[in-house]
Amino acid sequence: MEIFDQSKSLIENLSHLSSTIVGIVSLIIIWQLIVAVKSLKTAKNSLQQAKDEFTISSKRYSAHEAAKLCEKFTDITFRKINEFERNNVELVKQYPKVLEPIKSWDSSSKIIVANPKETIESVDKIFNANSEFFLNILNEFEVFAMHFTKQIADEDIAFQTVGKTFLDYVENFHPIILIINSGQKGTAFRNIRELYGMWQNKTKRQTLTQLSEKVKEELEKTVEKKVRPFGT
Repeated sequence: MEIFDQSKSLIENLSHLSSTIVGIVSLIIIWQLIVAVKSLKTAKNSLQQAKDEFTISSKRYSAHEAAKLCEKFTDITFRKINEFERNNVELVKQYPKVLEPIKSWDSSSKIIVANPKETIESVDKIFNANSEFFLNILNEFEVFAMHFTKQIADEDIAFQTVGKTFLDYVENFHPIILIINSGQKGTAFRNIRELYGMWQNKTKRQTLTQLSEKVKEELEKTVEKKVRPFGT
């Protein structure tokens, strides 16, 4: 096979040759593009698989952390606090029982208590006599809360497990927290306060949802009877 046609001029032969070369180069480019697209799809699939595996691993870790934290929290509340209460029966009687959810963390906020004769000022005396215990407990509460506010552990699992207990104890410790906050310009126990707000809203939403469903059921059961006047 001759590359150059002897019957044609040099320019015609070069033109024909260049067309052939362009065609070959175009095919090579197209092939490379096809290979590149396939490689890109493979890389994309691998990346998605890696992301899925990372997500699953993260969920497992956060769930495991939540379980460990709940176990430790239960130990704090049911062992340490109950032990303190058993050893300080008279003190517990003097401590005002908070009746309402926390609406404000301001040190001047009014707290509704069950035994108004025991004013919030009496808590100051109780705290000073047992400051080490209260600070240790609240610091452990703060570490517990931080894992959820900083998205280290699964807070939804923890909420379902110890949410109500956490809210109850934070409300009872509210007067103590206010005393500590007053000396630290409101900066103490930020994670406790943040998690309390998150879980209080969740609790409220659950209550409203249940109430809404109950109202809906009652509405469906209630038959409205309409009596039309004559002539209509």
